[in-house]
Amino acid sequence: MSSCRCDLDLDIADSSVDALLGLAAVSHTPNSTSLSQPTSQKSRKHIHLVILKGRQGQIHFMILMSRQGKVRLAKWYSTHSQKERAKVIKEITPTILARPLKLCNFLEWKNIKLVYKRYASLYFVCGVDTTDNELITLEVIHEYVEVLDRYFGNVCELDLIFNFHKAYYILDEVLIAGELQEPSKRNISRAIEAQDVLVENMKLGILEEGMSMLQRELQRNRSTRESGSDTTAPVRKRGEAPLQKEPDNSANEKKQIDLLIKLHSEEEVVDKKFQLELVALKSKFQDLYGELYEDRANVVAGDLSVGHDEDDDDVEKVAPLPKFWLKALLGCEVTKDLISRRDAAILEHLSDIQAKTTVNDEGLPNGFILSFFFSENKYLASEVLVKEYLMDPEDDSLEDTIGCDVKWRRG
Repeated sequence: MSSCRCDLDLDIADSSVDALLGLAAVSHTPNSTSLSQPTSQKSRKHIHLVILKGRQGQIHFMILMSRQGKVRLAKWYSTHSQKERAKVIKEITPTILARPLKLCNFLEWKNIKLVYKRYASLYFVCGVDTTDNELITLEVIHEYVEVLDRYFGNVCELDLIFNFHKAYYILDEVLIAGELQEPSKRNISRAIEAQDVLVENMKLGILEEGMSMLQRELQRNRSTRESGSDTTAPVRKRGEAPLQKEPDNSANEKKQIDLLIKLHSEEEVVDKKFQLELVALKSKFQDLYGELYEDRANVVAGDLSVGHDEDDDDVEKVAPLPKFWLKALLGCEVTKDLISRRDAAILEHLSDIQAKTTVNDEGLPNGFILSFFFSENKYLASEVLVKEYLMDPEDDSLEDTIGCDVKWRRG
C-alpha cells in the first residue's frame, strides 16, 4: 500500500538481464558465434561483473522524482548552469510521467537518451549518450536501488526525503564522473559503513573538543576572579577611550532578576500543565469519536442497527458497502495521487482505518498509530497492517516511522 509504506520494488526484467549477458558472452568469449550457447551460473556471474567493470559511455545526470513530479535527488555529471538544470527537469518530468506502463524504459530526448525505471512511487531517470547501452544503464540504476535497500532496510521514499545526504554519498560510491565506480554491492556497503563510523567519530571528537574548550574557559574565568584581573578585556585601538567597566547590579536589580527567573520557571510549570490537560481533553474526545467511528465501521459492514433500539427486530442486514475506503482514499486530496492500480486491487478489501495517539513518559503526545483492517482476500494473509509515526513533541516534526511485517499469500 503506497500511502502506508512506499516500499521500493526490487524487480528487474529477467529478459533484460539475459539479453545483456548474451551480448556480453558474444563480445567477451573468443570462439562464441551464437547467443543461444548455454552458460553456467559461474560464467554468468563472471560475465555480469565484466560488463559492469567494462567502460561505458558517461551518464550525464541521474534524477529521482516522485509520481507527483517532486524531485527527490538530482546529480549532474556534465556542466550545466542552474537555469539549464531547471529547464531539463521541467521538460523531462512530464515526458516520463506521461508514458504508459507498457512502453519501454528508454526514449530519445533531444541529443541524449533517457533511461528510466520506476520503483513503487519513485522514478529513477538517467540521461546518457544516444550510442550507450540502455540495458547497462538499467543495471546501474538497479544496483543503486539495491544498495539503498540494503542500507536503509526496505527503503521507502520517506527514507530518501529525510536522509537525502546519505542517498547522495551512496550514489557517489556507485558512480563517479558519470561512470560506474564499483560493481560490488558488498564493497559499497562496507565503504558506506566506514563513512558512518567516521562521521560518528567526528561528532564525538567535536563534542569532546568543545567540552575541553569549555572547561579551559571556565578554569580561566575562575582564575581571573581569584586574581582580580580581567584577562578577557578587549584590545583597544590607538587613540580609543578606555571602556568603562559596567557597575555591578544593585540590590534592587538583583531582586528584579531573581523575580524574573522565578516567573519564567512558573511559566514553564503552567505550560506543562496546559499540555497535560490538553492531552486529557483530546483523549476524552477521542473516545467519543471512537464510538462514532465504530458505528461507521458497522454501517460500512452492512449493519443497519445503528441508531435503533437493541430490541428492534425489524432492522435488516445488508451486504457490506463495496470499495468504501478505496473510494474515500481516491477522493482525498492527500492520498489520491499515491494510489496505483496495484494498490487499488488490495484496497478494495480495506474494511476500516483506525488512528490512535501515543504519549511519552511525561504524558505528552509523541506520535500516532495507524491501523488498516482488511477483509479476507487473495493478496494479504495479514488481517491488520500497523504503522507507527514518531513525532517530536516540541515542533511536531516527523522523527521516524515503524512499520509492521506484511504477510503475503502465495500465488
